[in-house]
Amino acid sequence: MVDKIDIDFNLDDEEEPNFDLEENFNNSKGGGLDDNDDLDEFTIRIFGLDNSGKSTLMMNLIEPKEGNVAEITEDFNADILIYKNSKINFWDISGKKDYRNYWKNYFHSSDAYCFVIDISNKNRFNEAKEALNSLILSDSDNEGTPILIYANKSDLTEEAIKPETVLSILGIESNTTNEFKVQVCSAKKLKGLEEGLEWLYSKLKVV
Repeated sequence: MVDKIDIDFNLDDEEEPNFDLEENFNNSKGGGLDDNDDLDEFTIRIFGLDNSGKSTLMMNLIEPKEGNVAEITEDFNADILIYKNSKINFWDISGKKDYRNYWKNYFHSSDAYCFVIDISNKNRFNEAKEALNSLILSDSDNEGTPILIYANKSDLTEEAIKPETVLSILGIESNTTNEFKVQVCSAKKLKGLEEGLEWLYSKLKVV
């Protein structure tokens, strides 16, 4: 049993992006983050390849509606979820190949990550593995950060998806300092989203 891995199964602009992230986030909410100031506040960044379903997943975590499908994210989207006794700042980061080098600009002040993989697209498994390991897990700033892996688009595959298989696909080793959970889901059909969020929230509250 690996201590740090939880695998319980529950159902183009050429200009560089503006990384004044907190200002951008405030603007995205009309500048008003003063409400609910008495709540605990956390920041969760959502990473993954383009077309893995990150934006749809974030949309349906915050305002669930079956069939909701978001447009592809050009740089990032940000929104707020009031969950139990906390305010969670969600950041959906573009997974386009040319943008992934900027992921490191979002690591600062992150309390946890979601990594989204399109489990129905085997042709991109190696690309997802490379992105997670070389860009996120290799960065010392991310040591110990809890990571929820959403194995998305499960509705598009007839195969039974085991958490152990997803960990193997992503090359997650037992000696990692991070704590992982694999949550099989369908963001479009609202399956498995809250179960994953509940696990991640439990890790945030420990912090």
